[in-house]
Amino acid sequence: MIGGYASFSSRSSGHRIETSTRSYGDGSNGVGYQLQDRFVVTSVNSGGLYYNYDYIGSKFGCSAQYNGNFKNFHGNAVSYYGHTWKSATISSVTLNISKTPGVSISFTNSSQSFMAYGFDKPF
Repeated sequence: MIGGYASFSSRSSGHRIETSTRSYGDGSNGVGYQLQDRFVVTSVNSGGLYYNYDYIGSKFGCSAQYNGNFKNFHGNAVSYYGHTWKSATISSVTLNISKTPGVSISFTNSSQSFMAYGFDKPF
């Protein structure tokens, strides 16, 4: 793997958070990125109270870039998403490559977390 990134964006206003720093994996079996969603105040009324805000985390995207040797490989790429809130944290991430490929994410306080994934993209 020679590069890649992950990003969160807002639903409509164009606010974005992006990273190219890998948090998990070396690229040989996959890669994981860690981002923090957040709210951004977009306008304030004359009294100084929050008026409008935008949530950066409504949309998620990621990309992985490999060198020319990757053209000889075929399979399916899938993005996985683990989300935490309040006091939950990610305690471990395992990138699986076996008869059951995928990602295993362990959470502390798992009642304050969830997993989601995208559709397979053949390559």
